[in-house]
Amino acid sequence: MSIKPSPADKTNLLSVKAAGFYRQFSRVTAGACDEGELLDALCRLSVDVLGYSVSWAGFIVEFADKRIIPTSYAGEYEGYINPHEICICCDDPSCGPIGEAVIKGEAITVNDISLMEDFSFWQYKTMASGLHSFCSLPVKTDGKVTAVFNVLSREKNGFSADEINLLKEIALEAAACMSIIAARSRMLMAESGNRDLIEKFGVLFNNTSDAIFVHEMPEEQAFSGRFVEVNKTACEKLGYTQEELLNLSPELLNHPCGKFDIEEASATLIKTGHAHIEALIKCKSGALLPVRISCHTFSMGKHRYIVSIVRDITEKIRTIKQLNLLKNAIEHSTVSVVITDREGGIEYVNPVFEKFTGYSADEVIGQNPRILKSDKMDPKVFVDLWAAIAGGKIWKGEFCNKKKSGELYWESAIIFPVKDQSGEIVNYIGLKEDITDKKILEEQVRHAQRLNIIGEMAGSFAHDLKNIILVIGGFANRLQKKLDEKSPEHEYAVHIMKAVTRAAKLTNGLLTFGRKQPNHPECLDMNILLREYTDLIEKIVDENIKVVLHLSEDHMPVMADYIQLEQVLMNLASNAKDAMPDGGTLTITSYVKECGEADFACILFEDTGCGMSADVRNRIFDPFYTTKDPGKGTGLGLSIVYGIIKQHGGSITCSSEEGKGTVFEICLPLNAPYQV
Repeated sequence: MSIKPSPADKTNLLSVKAAGFYRQFSRVTAGACDEGELLDALCRLSVDVLGYSVSWAGFIVEFADKRIIPTSYAGEYEGYINPHEICICCDDPSCGPIGEAVIKGEAITVNDISLMEDFSFWQYKTMASGLHSFCSLPVKTDGKVTAVFNVLSREKNGFSADEINLLKEIALEAAACMSIIAARSRMLMAESGNRDLIEKFGVLFNNTSDAIFVHEMPEEQAFSGRFVEVNKTACEKLGYTQEELLNLSPELLNHPCGKFDIEEASATLIKTGHAHIEALIKCKSGALLPVRISCHTFSMGKHRYIVSIVRDITEKIRTIKQLNLLKNAIEHSTVSVVITDREGGIEYVNPVFEKFTGYSADEVIGQNPRILKSDKMDPKVFVDLWAAIAGGKIWKGEFCNKKKSGELYWESAIIFPVKDQSGEIVNYIGLKEDITDKKILEEQVRHAQRLNIIGEMAGSFAHDLKNIILVIGGFANRLQKKLDEKSPEHEYAVHIMKAVTRAAKLTNGLLTFGRKQPNHPECLDMNILLREYTDLIEKIVDENIKVVLHLSEDHMPVMADYIQLEQVLMNLASNAKDAMPDGGTLTITSYVKECGEADFACILFEDTGCGMSADVRNRIFDPFYTTKDPGKGTGLGLSIVYGIIKQHGGSITCSSEEGKGTVFEICLPLNAPYQV
């Protein structure tokens, strides 16, 4: 079974390869006689050490036009590179992206050759050789593209961002080394008295953007020898004149920073002839300059020297620091962060995303965010979203998404495009916050408000209706007394009285739901009440239903109406019975719960019945709402329970899923006087 390497593993592997490449490349540089030998090594190490399929390089020459002369090649596809020159012309398709890299002076990467629009013979030849992606890098010396270095891979998407950055650094290193080789040749020429070459060397030496130092190499300490040559850039970077620098040695410019051990670097340089180090060097003003130094040894006559190419990495360090700060901020953020490419493929997710969704980063990288879709959203939401962000605008909204486990959750999202310097959209970033609890709370508040409104209406309606029923009942009673019991009219009066009695029960239920029914609170212990009514509850439910009682060891005194609490228990037991027609278990549990600064006496009624859907659960406390067949229920049972609990200053909640039973939780203020 193959295990996909993590991003961290890939980064570590690339670092190991890079170290091996630089180690071997530096040895070649130390002994290379000319630039061609350097390009040969560059291609060979790209294949042998970095693992690419093919690598080739060539010099740029100018006759009547500008051409690439392939000179170096390495890889498994022999004969892939046509030995003839490549004309660099924007109108010539054979020029391709390699010519574009030379013309623009910047790296060109194509991660899928088959997706390129204009095919020419080189594209067919490349794909026919089994190569699907490549990176072309210009090599600049003296500010001018003098060579081109190319690597190709059998894989599509064969070049990650980290690999491209490494190849760019290698191209810069190659350019610097070519300058060194040229400098070495010119110094040898200078010894033989060739003044023309000395002058040309001076132009190259003093016009590079890197500082270059040449100093003696004593046997005991590589960095203690005095400078014998420094270029103009070195003077400008450090603030010294050339004469001042020629009276100094490298060890006098070094500032101990913890990263660079001068003794260790000296030993490495003496042993291997090369070293790559990062250090802080002291400027004349006292300021510290962070640099990356490539040191190489060479001999001239009987003397050994070290040439050091010193690159200012201030901006690089600042960028890395900013990126690290940004990375830490993202990874420790409390919101979920998702970054995609312009087609919507996920490139990065932070740990909060993994926590919210249950997906690991490795599982979603390369996927589309649609893997989170729950099909609970209107498709128009996504149409509007893409229209906004593809048009360069910010989109704000909410999603109902699905976790890896299948659980639904809500999130508030802000999604916006990221553009490059040319204004083209290259990425999209989504910032998302889990608002599931907020949504649940909002729904609970809306439900409570709806029940309160219904309660007010029901209470007012029942109060007026009760007065009308009393009048009807009074007159019907008088008629009943005056009429002969054997007369049909007396029987009519009896039916009216029965109807009045049923109507009175309904109005009393509505008054209870509307919390307008008078009650008589007293101090009761919930545990004692439950213990007394267990036998009665067992008689209410069927024989095939087991009643289990778990009582808290704490005292649970509440101020409540005994008769009304009895009505609550009977209604909930009756509902549990109806939910378990084939038998089951009714578990009644009491406990004390702390909410904020108050304590509550709580009772759980848990049944193992059929459960209910979310739509039914959201309406169970509504008056006259019932799922029973017509004539088998008024729909006031749970409405009355809701009204009684609310009238006692408590709360009742219900959680249920179809096929998984139902749980009612009742909470009443503990040891608190009832407020009428």
